Amino acid sequence: MRITPAILVRPSAGTPRRRDRRRAVRAAIIQPVRRRRTTSGFRAGATILATLTLVAAGCGGGGGTSGDTEWASGFCSAVTTWRNEVAETTFALTSGPSRESLQAAAEDVRAATDAFVSTVGELGAPEIESGEEARTAVESFAGELEAGATEIQNAVQGEEIFAAVSEVRSVAAELTTALTTMLDDLQRLGDADDELEQSFLGADECEGLIPPTQ
Repeated sequence: MRITPAILVRPSAGTPRRRDRRRAVRAAIIQPVRRRRTTSGFRAGATILATLTLVAAGCGGGGGTSGDTEWASGFCSAVTTWRNEVAETTFALTSGPSRESLQAAAEDVRAATDAFVSTVGELGAPEIESGEEARTAVESFAGELEAGATEIQNAVQGEEIFAAVSEVRSVAAELTTALTTMLDDLQRLGDADDELEQSFLGADECEGLIPPTQ
């Protein structure tokens, strides 16, 4: 019987045995790296999520910045009503003033003033940090209005109609200046107290009356 010699074949790089060894070595090196990357990525994601949560909480409309919109709404409405009434009254005296029109003007200014004083008195101080300062500024202006209304009533009692008309207009101009001063004082308070500024910004009646701080 003829026997064929066995041929020994050295495993090549592509044989299963060599491939298994390489895979084992690669797994031993790569898997820990992947685990480290996965863990690092998870920690980074958790950190970002926590940061965004804190930022969102800080940007939320928490208490203390919303102001007192109800007070601002009532105050600005009262100011606008008084200002319009006085403007109409003084304008009515520009054409053919008479004793009757002067008397009516004095009564209108007094009624508008009384309404304003009553309204702001009921409003009291806004429920904010600078509330008492705001009320002081408004009450000071209310006192000037009452004094001005009395001056106008006294002026229309004079004998000379045109002199009375001039006096009424002069007092009305002074009251308008006092109004501007009071609004400026409130705006300066708003510079230091964000709650007061937010009160005015949140009230539609205050739009254009008290501009926002820069």
